[in-house]
Amino acid sequence: MSKFKSSMSIISVLAMVFSSILVASAQSDAEDDSLAEIYFELAEIGRSLNGVDQDDLDNYLQACERDHALACRTAGYYLISGKQVQRDAQRGVSLYHKSCDLGDINGCLAASAVHRKGDGVPKDQSKAAAAEAKACELAKNTDQERMFC
Repeated sequence: MSKFKSSMSIISVLAMVFSSILVASAQSDAEDDSLAEIYFELAEIGRSLNGVDQDDLDNYLQACERDHALACRTAGYYLISGKQVQRDAQRGVSLYHKSCDLGDINGCLAASAVHRKGDGVPKDQSKAAAAEAKACELAKNTDQERMFC
C-alpha cells in the first residue's frame, strides 16, 4: 500500500511540475485550448486515483478559465455538492452558467435544477426557466431536442 501511495505522490509532483511548465509556456489560443484539455485530464487522473481534492478542483478551474465547458460543469458540481472540497454553491452555479454559455446542454440543465431547488442559492424560477430555454436552444435540431423541449 505504501508503494501505491508513493507512486501517487510522484504522479502528483510530476503533474504539478508539468502544469507549471505548461502555464509558463502558454502563448496562443491554440495553446490555451491544449492547456485546457491538459488541465482537465490532470484533474480527471487525480479524481480517478484518489477522488477529487483541492488540487484536482484547481485543475478543473484552470481548464474552465480556458473555456473548457465540461471542466466548468464538473468544478461546479463539486463546489455545489461540497464533496471532498469546501462547498461554494454560488460559485458552483456560476460555473454551471459558464458551461451553459460555452454550449454545454447539461450545464444549462444543472444550472436550471439548482435555481429551481434553491440548492445553496436562493430559488429563482426565472433563472431556472432561462437556463432551460438555453438548453432547448442548444438542443435544437439534435437528437436531444425531444428530451428537453
